Amino acid sequence: MVLVAAYTVRIIIFDSHSLKSKRSVIKSIKERLRNKFNVSVAEVEYHDKHNYAEIGIAAISTKNRHLDEVFGKIMTFLESDLRFEVVEAQRVI
Repeated sequence: MVLVAAYTVRIIIFDSHSLKSKRSVIKSIKERLRNKFNVSVAEVEYHDKHNYAEIGIAAISTKNRHLDEVFGKIMTFLESDLRFEVVEAQRVI
């Protein structure tokens, strides 16, 4: 059986004074998550806010436990980045 899990992660970006600087941070986050964890990533909310973002992250596996482990590692990874603060994370599927 194939399982799909999706999470949304809301962040506040520090020292972002323009949409251009926000895009730089978001692009970096997306690339690092894709490369390190092999997940799909997209900015899903707050496109017009320069210091807020909501990122959608999705993964596929055959084991629910594996998905939980991956997203636990993703959260640890995100929370270690000092450019932003994770203010909310939730599983949506």
